[in-house]
Amino acid sequence: MQLIQKSITELNNIDNLVIDVQNNWGGSEITPLLAVLVKRPFYDLSVRFKKLPSIESDRIRPYSFWFSPRLENWVSPIRKSEVYKQLEYRDFLPACAVFCRDSYGCDLKPIIPSAKVYH
Repeated sequence: MQLIQKSITELNNIDNLVIDVQNNWGGSEITPLLAVLVKRPFYDLSVRFKKLPSIESDRIRPYSFWFSPRLENWVSPIRKSEVYKQLEYRDFLPACAVFCRDSYGCDLKPIIPSAKVYH
């Protein structure tokens, strides 16, 4: 990992970098790798869910949220709020991070560069 990090930091005048992660079938979270490779804070991808009956269904919601307990923790207080009650069906909920990184919420906070790969 240090070799990759050193090689990337030696590149000059780079505007874009594409990292092709082999054998990632679309669900493996690579932010720990990105945090090692960058020098400045960055943000996770965001997603906005719509208020739909599926969000209110304890049976269906886990499928909508990729069975993520962190997303459940994020949406639970929203569903109990007055703001949620005033939303019409098909209105958007607040944005959240696709890969929630802490158990307290899915806020769109900067991800700080790291010296080591964590997960």
